[in-house]
Amino acid sequence: MALWTPVTCQRGERIVAYIENLGRLEGTVARTFEGGFAVDIKASSQKRRDLLGSEGWQHERFEPRIAAQKLILPNGDVYDCRVIDVSLSGASIATRVKPPVDSVVVLGRLRGRVVRQHDQGVAIQFADLQDPDSLARTFG
Repeated sequence: MALWTPVTCQRGERIVAYIENLGRLEGTVARTFEGGFAVDIKASSQKRRDLLGSEGWQHERFEPRIAAQKLILPNGDVYDCRVIDVSLSGASIATRVKPPVDSVVVLGRLRGRVVRQHDQGVAIQFADLQDPDSLARTFG
């Protein structure tokens, strides 16, 4: 989570934020930037699911520079795919195979669940919210 604030913090500092419609979020400062800082949210799996289901929670999607990835199905079959867009919570991929909704899959190194099928492939919700820096390293 990125916060824009006049308050300065140090990396590793503990943060507790109360966000309207989302409630209490806590974590540690992952990095600072001019005008604010980013927080690595520490939350239980249930809290993360609650956040993903919240109407107030949306993650910006971006078109990756590194779109070519591998999709691993529950039976271990591996397929080439193309990431159409990705966010902290999931990705839309173009692939010739369309695993059923609720299938647990791996995209690159990220485990997730198929939440819907579409014309070009499937949409995947990651098992955990991803760190923006690790997404940038994976997808560019």
